[in-house]
Amino acid sequence: MFLWRNGPTVVIGKHQNPWKECKVSEMEANGVTLARRRSGGGAVYQDLGNSIFTFLNSKDEYSQDRNFSILQRAIDSLGVKTSFSGRNDILIGDGRKISGSAFKNALDRSFHHGTVLVNVNKDDVERYLTVNKLKLQSKGVDSVRQRITNLTDFVPSASHELLCQALVREFCAAYGQDPKTVSIEELHQEEILKLPEVRQIHDELASWDWRFGKTPEFGINMETRFPWGVIDVYIAAKEGKIVDSKLYSDTLYPIFVESVQKHLVGANFERRGINNAMDQAKKELAGMPCEPHVEEMRNWMLSQMP
Repeated sequence: MFLWRNGPTVVIGKHQNPWKECKVSEMEANGVTLARRRSGGGAVYQDLGNSIFTFLNSKDEYSQDRNFSILQRAIDSLGVKTSFSGRNDILIGDGRKISGSAFKNALDRSFHHGTVLVNVNKDDVERYLTVNKLKLQSKGVDSVRQRITNLTDFVPSASHELLCQALVREFCAAYGQDPKTVSIEELHQEEILKLPEVRQIHDELASWDWRFGKTPEFGINMETRFPWGVIDVYIAAKEGKIVDSKLYSDTLYPIFVESVQKHLVGANFERRGINNAMDQAKKELAGMPCEPHVEEMRNWMLSQMP
């Protein structure tokens, strides 16, 4: 069993679309990390008020029922009564979600991991997981939004440390071990990243290709009116890259539409990619009457990026 937590982060499931699940631009501006896990499930916001657990077993010893029992007994021991809902949620009070889980099976082992909301910043949950109101259609998995609550709303004295102690106690009891004789190892990020095999996995999961490039195919539509005409943009993206773009406009300069449309194709669907496409269009249209349109188009598209 691993018990841990991290700074402000949005973690999405393996088959989710980050631009649909969270406000990527606002997260980047505020230093909030985006991570994509290898297991399924929905998007979650994490900070130091959020306790994270991981159970790792061989396939023969793996039991989700046992893991959930450990979790519920540990949380209940702090002075509340929880209930189990669906296939991966633990509820408290009048049915509000306090814990969610995700799972993955490998060749010879299985793991079950998830979160317990101890004292997470609920304002940030809404701030970063609220989807922009864009006409975005995705083939990925959507998160199911449920009412959430913190453990401290019911037990003001609750903390990450107290929850960890309870989890260790119930984990040992589930396996018939004396907590006093079970070895507890404290892991430090800087030390474990010195291991080449861990560093390789870390770098892979931190890469743009994994976090954004693994996004299922999706399309987005944006429309607005400029003094020089209406612009209607359709973008198709696959693996985080724009594979097709269609621009419709009543502008008097069709070369402007053709240039922007051409340079968007192949760009990464991110601020840097849009900027690069617009730089190329601006260079191509240098000196033409429609050149100033590029900056207006750039600023508008960046403001609309999810």
